[in-house]
Amino acid sequence: MKSSSSDTSLQAGIGAARERSLDWYASMQAPGQPAGVLRVSVAHDPARWPGMLLPGTYNGTMGRALLGGLERPDRPQTQALTEWIFAHRRGDGVFRIPGMLDREVFKKPDLAETWAYIDFHVTNYCLGAIEFLDPAALPALQFAQKFLDLQLLKAWLAERDLRDPWQEGNNIVNLGGFLLLMAHHTPADQQPGVDAALGVLFDWHDRLQEPATGFWGVGQLGDPLRTLHAMAGSMHNYHLWYATGRALAYQDKAVDYCLTQPPRIHQPPEVLHRGPPDRTHRCDWHQRILWLA
Repeated sequence: MKSSSSDTSLQAGIGAARERSLDWYASMQAPGQPAGVLRVSVAHDPARWPGMLLPGTYNGTMGRALLGGLERPDRPQTQALTEWIFAHRRGDGVFRIPGMLDREVFKKPDLAETWAYIDFHVTNYCLGAIEFLDPAALPALQFAQKFLDLQLLKAWLAERDLRDPWQEGNNIVNLGGFLLLMAHHTPADQQPGVDAALGVLFDWHDRLQEPATGFWGVGQLGDPLRTLHAMAGSMHNYHLWYATGRALAYQDKAVDYCLTQPPRIHQPPEVLHRGPPDRTHRCDWHQRILWLA
């Protein structure tokens, strides 16, 4: 099959964008830090916000990996960067951004739920970066061992608030990621416990999935914004099917929804009039592209 001139032009544009992106990552190198420790933006002052070097680094590491910019990393530099990320890990395996205080964090009214969300997020991303930098490094997952108690796991799932499926999708995919890491690294005699926990997790999804859309979320059939948020949240949950090779129920409904939505990047008027600006405009189009890919 021959490539058209438009295909060739598109590929050239993609290649140029890749190179610009890698150049930008290189420009984010934090002064005085190991190679690969990155700022989050040109406005990031590491002296004022040193903790933000951690998300800049784990995002930058995975971004460059996806772009093929770290295919043959220099081993001494890789080791130094891996050790720098590991320095943010607590004894129970949780990674924390330095400087975050109780009074300055919020995801839910319950402070414990807020920290659980943040800890899951930061830890999962750090583990992803480390897995690329040093595939032989073993994850410390003591903090997630409690979820092998099936009663505790069922209680935790019962507390997921599907009025906000976007936020809960993050919680669930992060926990699922930890369970899958356990499945990969757990000794054979402990494998049945991990398999049982994963079974509970998938059973919960099967019970609550909306057949008309293939998504999870309350009120999604009567409100376009809720449908959009259900889609965005479900993009996280779908990773568990991709990682395990399971057949996804109602996949055709999800694809139909994505294909019928017009691409948009800026926040639409129908969202603006509902209240303060939210995250919708930042990644709804991107989520659909990732799903269709």
